[in-house]
Amino acid sequence: MGRDVAADRRAEIRRKNAERQYLDGSRVWSPDIREEAESRLILHKAFSVASPEQYRTANLRAQGYSFKETAQMQGIQVKQARRLLEELRKICTHLYI
Repeated sequence: MGRDVAADRRAEIRRKNAERQYLDGSRVWSPDIREEAESRLILHKAFSVASPEQYRTANLRAQGYSFKETAQMQGIQVKQARRLLEELRKICTHLYI
């Protein structure tokens, strides 16, 4: 019984402040609906001009697979997977600049 009620209250206040700071810092900014629609349109146009290999590679990367896993799933080399995505990036850049 070394702690008194005041110490417990201060500890509880610190805990609540820490929780509040965490929640304030973890809030994610929600994008504007127009920006979201525009980004979807950009992806749609990019995939419409992409080759089937580029589409599959980009799709797997978007799902979170690494370059190595993506290349293994498609039966290609990692260098080729990187090159396919680099070419797709260049196409997208030329479409929207």
